[in-house]
Amino acid sequence: MNAMMMEKENFVKVVLLTPFERFSDKKNSKREIEIRFKKGETFGDLVEKLAKKFGREFEQTLFDKTGQIDDDVMVMLDGRNISAKKGSGFSEELVCGKEYVFCSVISGG
Repeated sequence: MNAMMMEKENFVKVVLLTPFERFSDKKNSKREIEIRFKKGETFGDLVEKLAKKFGREFEQTLFDKTGQIDDDVMVMLDGRNISAKKGSGFSEELVCGKEYVFCSVISGG
């Protein structure tokens, strides 16, 4: 067997909630997708893969005009808000089996 076949498949689960659900599989009403990645890839690479898959509208929903994650958007990693990390979080390496949730910030008063 070649090395590529022996290498373990790495993936993360991405959950797309409001306002990102419009990028999900509308036929099956699936809000969850698995994204495969190579060892050493980062959260920034994941965002690039999602932008390539879903297009410019995805980027416009995720980022503000300065290129930072929009204040109205929350990205969670296994239930922990990582949006506040802004640019520094983009260099964090992906870990197989982790779950990233893209959603809007909910606040009330």
